[in-house]
Amino acid sequence: MRVLLIYPPYRHARTNYPLGLAHIGTELIRHGHQVQVIDADAFLYSRRDVSAMLKDYQYDIVGIGSMITAYKFVDFVITEIKRIKHENIKIIVGGSIITPMPELFMQNNRADIGVIGEGERTVVEVVECLEKGRSLEDVNGIIFRRGDRLYKTKPREFIRNLDDLQFPYRKEFFIDIYTEARSSESLISAKKRINILTGRGCPYQCTFCFTETSSRRRSIDSVLDEIESLKEKYNVGHFTIQDDLFFMSRTRVREFCDKIYKRKIKITWKGAGRANLIDRELVRMVKEAGCTGIGFGIESGSPRILKRIKKKITPNQVVDAAKIISEEGLTPGGNFIFGLPGENYESIRESVELIKELNKYRRGVRLFFFATPYPGTELYDEVKSMGRISNEVDYFHRLSEAGDAISFVVNCTSELSDEELLRLKADAEREIRKDFRNKHKWLYFWGIAYDRLGINYIKKFIIYLRINGLSYALRKVFIKLGEILRLKPSSVTRWSEMDKEIIKEKEQV
Repeated sequence: MRVLLIYPPYRHARTNYPLGLAHIGTELIRHGHQVQVIDADAFLYSRRDVSAMLKDYQYDIVGIGSMITAYKFVDFVITEIKRIKHENIKIIVGGSIITPMPELFMQNNRADIGVIGEGERTVVEVVECLEKGRSLEDVNGIIFRRGDRLYKTKPREFIRNLDDLQFPYRKEFFIDIYTEARSSESLISAKKRINILTGRGCPYQCTFCFTETSSRRRSIDSVLDEIESLKEKYNVGHFTIQDDLFFMSRTRVREFCDKIYKRKIKITWKGAGRANLIDRELVRMVKEAGCTGIGFGIESGSPRILKRIKKKITPNQVVDAAKIISEEGLTPGGNFIFGLPGENYESIRESVELIKELNKYRRGVRLFFFATPYPGTELYDEVKSMGRISNEVDYFHRLSEAGDAISFVVNCTSELSDEELLRLKADAEREIRKDFRNKHKWLYFWGIAYDRLGINYIKKFIIYLRINGLSYALRKVFIKLGEILRLKPSSVTRWSEMDKEIIKEKEQV
């Protein structure tokens, strides 16, 4: 079968290689199917670009893997395929856009099949059924349309042995684009980098997070085989471990570090931890194995809020973790969420004071995300019960327009109005910036000069030159100059502007 896989636009940053879609495509290729890919994120495709490709490409099946923040894009693609192609083209949608709400999603568009949960084996079975004309009823883990009715099959078990999956890094999924476009930050130690996944799921179930409750891990030998393959084939030297919680098991982290040393693998890497799992011995151990930074979610400086969202950490643990990481020469991460249920003036004050304490150990200012309820989370159910999400489809469209949790979508608090929430966030961030400036005057003013004097572009040119050669570096310069001088209009179209584009086109006709 000819399968077209589509990766939606998220940040247009080429930050994360689309591992989920690449895994599914790899399994389809492995079973003899033909795969084409439209990566709207990596190539900055506009609505018109995607529409043209959907019209020109030849395919029997379309697969779209998506998060809920691309709801509007997915809705557009489904509508466009049904408009310009024959109804026999089957559309499969998977990912967190459908897994927590399969019936609601399918009732509000014309997708043919929804994949619930992990998709690698499910999609292969679905495609084989479509190819051979067999019924989909025996495929576990899907919801599908038959006439005007929807049928939901039995849940599919999680893949127990993740080592069974082939490495997903293939030229069909533009691995060269992702590796050449990103590098480590330092001019001296600049390296190509890529994101990898060593496990799935998280045993901690914070109320705002949608993730698998089943925690499974690949073998360390499999992970290091993958790292060595990427290093050899694509000259990748820096790896972002994309697991929800890589530092979950100290025994496994120790094995990872020991085998990096024994196999003499020269790399740098970063991973996600938790404040309650960080100590000096652990940090020293991972630093010896090439770790350069540890990220962890903080969310709030209020013990009351942390307890309410089931974070299972304390502000003191956060400060201790950041201090240890910084003192050992690594970069401490840490994100905060503003406007969680129960947020008030007191809890905001506690968060601001905690961030100001963390500013001692950071090299940049970290600000707030807005509390944003996603389907499948306790936070979503709580905010919905408050009457703040009355029309779910309309809310999904607003999530798409926001694009990220840095934008305000819905007020999750009971004590603060929308206006108060926005004002307090702006005031808090202003105070945090001022505090960072007072603690790190040189870093603060260097950051301003970095942005306003174009030093960032010079640095990028040098990094591109070192990693990819002169021709590539010069090509990137000319592309950027073209954008600056508007010699060629940017192909990037905010998907939140889609309705305006449609209206304009109708007026022109």
